[in-house]
Amino acid sequence: MYKGYLMWLAAIPAVCGFIGMSLIGVGGFGFTVRLSPLAGLGNAVLSYVLSLVGIYVLSLIANALAPRFGGVQSPIQALKLTVYASTAALVGGVFSLLPMLSMLGLLAALYSIYLIYTGLPVLMKNPPEKSAVYTLVLIVASIVLGVVFGALLALFRPHHPMMGGGVSITTPQGKVAIDSAALAAAGKKMEEATRQMEQAQKSGNPASAAAAAGQAAAVAMGALGGAQGSVDVQALKAALPDQLAGLPRTALEVQNNQAMGVSMGQAQAEYGRGDKHLRAEIIDMGGLSGLAQMAGLVQGEKESDGRIEKPGRRADAPCTRTTARTAARPTPRPS
Repeated sequence: MYKGYLMWLAAIPAVCGFIGMSLIGVGGFGFTVRLSPLAGLGNAVLSYVLSLVGIYVLSLIANALAPRFGGVQSPIQALKLTVYASTAALVGGVFSLLPMLSMLGLLAALYSIYLIYTGLPVLMKNPPEKSAVYTLVLIVASIVLGVVFGALLALFRPHHPMMGGGVSITTPQGKVAIDSAALAAAGKKMEEATRQMEQAQKSGNPASAAAAAGQAAAVAMGALGGAQGSVDVQALKAALPDQLAGLPRTALEVQNNQAMGVSMGQAQAEYGRGDKHLRAEIIDMGGLSGLAQMAGLVQGEKESDGRIEKPGRRADAPCTRTTARTAARPTPRPS
């Protein structure tokens, strides 16, 4: 049953799930979420192995419970029960080819429950009137196994960057990759920062509590990209020349704000002569680079009438966005 039947049958949901989540993806309205190919392959292999183990363990449970429901113990008959009853659920795994249809696999799983109910009196020799309760106990046992195996699947799922343990999101503006290893590392840092903040609050020292809150905010903003400050005021000022597009600079405003360990710079300049005016603005998100890169905020360019917006890249501040706006202002008429 294992070599000639179950091992082939259990491959259906594993292979279809890999194709559906890693190659086709799930989404809509221009957005598609996919597992990386290596992460999807690792998930498929683990799911395949755990499904084989789970069906065998369920047969052991069915065999051990047989005398309690007036049945006859037989490991081979119990294995036949679980293997053949799981046929419908495993074949239903074909719906995983299209993740949006994967819920239809639940209907196949319901038919597997019906097969257990009808197969118990035949294979385990229990009285038919006890089959309903017998089936219910096996359903509970299978749910518990599913929870345990789900935890094992999450524990052993590859998270290392070399294993491609991430998720990619395709949007109309481009592709965003989320590294699950970086998310796990950031989660540990946040957990430690939260623990320190709770200890500071219990101490009753407002200064310590404020410092711990600032540290937690800094960790939240910079855990994924490292702690990065914004460009200093003089560098931002130098980035806006005295003349731009042949127009002299008429106004300049530069500032660098810091709050709770996070810095952010901004520079604005206006150029003009006669009825021609241009406004340039630079926003440096150096202190927010890790969060911005994770969310994909620095990807893509935007262009419309009188406005061009695009990200710039520096070694120490890769999340700088520059905006230029032009506008033709009418010449004021004398009153």
